[in-house]
Amino acid sequence: MEAKAVVGEEAYWNGRWTKEPITVPANDLSVLRGFGCFDFLTTYQRRPYRTKEHVARLFHSAELLGLTVPATQDQVVELVHEGIKRNAHLPELYIKMTVTGGVAKDGKALEPGESSFYVTFGPAAPTPASYYQKGLRLHTAAYERYIPKAKSLAYMAGVVNYRKAKEAGVDDVVYVDRHGRILEGPTWNFFAVRDGKILVPHNELVLTGITAQFVEEAAKRLGYEMVFEEVPASQIESLSEAFATSTTKGVMPITEIDGKKIGDGAVGPIVTALMKAFDEETLAPS
Repeated sequence: MEAKAVVGEEAYWNGRWTKEPITVPANDLSVLRGFGCFDFLTTYQRRPYRTKEHVARLFHSAELLGLTVPATQDQVVELVHEGIKRNAHLPELYIKMTVTGGVAKDGKALEPGESSFYVTFGPAAPTPASYYQKGLRLHTAAYERYIPKAKSLAYMAGVVNYRKAKEAGVDDVVYVDRHGRILEGPTWNFFAVRDGKILVPHNELVLTGITAQFVEEAAKRLGYEMVFEEVPASQIESLSEAFATSTTKGVMPITEIDGKKIGDGAVGPIVTALMKAFDEETLAPS
């Protein structure tokens, strides 16, 4: 019995290109236990954003989980570019690279088997402009990811808490640790601004973000100081600005957490400057 990942575009699966739905055995540990890793990127003007960095993070995730990617990093980079060419009908694409935990020998074991490796491509949906104009409204949820530097397939906490956030009438959820300190979102990194400085929370407890690396570079160019500093959820009102970063969001303002406004509740000047810098990097003519 197999679980099918429905893919409407051409994809790479275990050594070959196919337009058929990808099938992963139902007794693969990615299905049975949510065990495996992935990485995800999008294109801007059909150019994949920081491909090498995303591929390097995939390999690092696999290493942390004891999995093997059946290709070199350079080969995976080429697969990404080849897939974009093969899906020429898509104006913009998302690209997801997945390494599964492998088939369990007796259907229930925890020991990984032979992994499947696939790279899928699909239409990248545009993010509503209102999020950049008004900012995200968030709820906090207590959660610390296991092996946070690995981009794992296990997203139960993200799915459940995102649903709860939407039911509560806000846009998303941001995680806090056992001490109430803000960490990250389910699919994005968190930054805050206080006294003109960009605050980076708990680097060792969050996934290293590729777009977050852009923020570090842009902040240096723009003359903003970045410091590693705890951001307790109880001190949200002391912040002047906050923002989220990810390959799909770019740089996105956050204007409210747990019903408390950040700053005056409007998009601030530092976030505005970083959004402009990101647009200049991704939307500039090739």
